[in-house]
Amino acid sequence: MGRGTSFEIKSIKNNDCSVGILKWYDNKPVNIASNFISSGNSVKIKRWDKKNKQYAEIERPEIISLYNKSMGGVDKIDQLIITYRTFIKSKKWTLRLITNAFDMVVANCWLQYLEDANLLKVQKNKTLELLHFRLQLVNELIYCGKSATPKRKGRLLNNASPKSGQNLSRSSDSEVTRQKLNRTDSAIPSDAIRYDTIDHIPAVDRLKNPTKCKNPECSIKHRTHTFCEKCDVHLCLSSDRNCFKEFHTKK
Repeated sequence: MGRGTSFEIKSIKNNDCSVGILKWYDNKPVNIASNFISSGNSVKIKRWDKKNKQYAEIERPEIISLYNKSMGGVDKIDQLIITYRTFIKSKKWTLRLITNAFDMVVANCWLQYLEDANLLKVQKNKTLELLHFRLQLVNELIYCGKSATPKRKGRLLNNASPKSGQNLSRSSDSEVTRQKLNRTDSAIPSDAIRYDTIDHIPAVDRLKNPTKCKNPECSIKHRTHTFCEKCDVHLCLSSDRNCFKEFHTKK
């Protein structure tokens, strides 16, 4: 029927439209149903015509105009959920409904976070996007208020006998490789993890060269071998500097 045309089916009760189902063709077919209004009064709108390379006027039903004007809530939350949807292998609808509810809660929390950031006049470049907001939320749920979990180490080779020279060489090569690996600090954790005062234990690495202190208030950025086992960042801890304490103390 061509672009701008529509096809409508509606049920009429007491001379009023109870339910109307409309199919309108724009670039693609658009299907919409309403118990408020069906096609209504059509309006003229401009659309780019690729074939003739100019704007052409087509008709748009009133229900489409009202939908575009009032949309936002359901459509926006669906868009946010599907962007980073929780993936599960199970096909049970109950589990999928639960994960969808979790995703909806996280998306709503992020929207509330944006409103709070706007009220507090937080800079746009310092506002977390949805992905980073989810990652920070996950880290806080895992680490905040909980003991530090020791990191799993790789599987060590079995002790080799003097006769098995091959196993000895493999073991020695693995030890040399492990010593050559440089330790990389994690990103600075969120305030909820940083100031929870649980299991922030200092440890000393075995690197050949010290690493820069990650305390933002360390002016000279001294180098140190001391790091926090929970936050996984290097911090000064000596007789004249205690960046470890400053880093974990909320002011």
